[in-house]
Amino acid sequence: MNDVVQNSQVTIAGSGTQFAIVGPLTFATVEHVVRLPVDWHGSGEDVTVDLAQVPRADSAGLALLVEWWREARLSGRALHVINIPARLHDLIRVNGLQALFPNQAPPSSK
Repeated sequence: MNDVVQNSQVTIAGSGTQFAIVGPLTFATVEHVVRLPVDWHGSGEDVTVDLAQVPRADSAGLALLVEWWREARLSGRALHVINIPARLHDLIRVNGLQALFPNQAPPSSK
């Protein structure tokens, strides 16, 4: 994967329609990665974002995912978010947003 957006704490790696977020999605970091580097009016393919390497997330991270979901929907695409961290999964559930991020079982507690 190619690094697409990077700051001192967060990297968006990937290209086209496949991306991985590396680093925390928090109030301190989301402003630096608010734009997913996708041409939303391009090919029309669905976009996948992998959060396996997100160690922390808060409500700002959730707001970022909702914004990306909105951009995808407006362009006639679907946004698939995979490997959602437990804390972020809890925020999705508490806010009643499971329909935006379907087919995601909560990560097992260790």
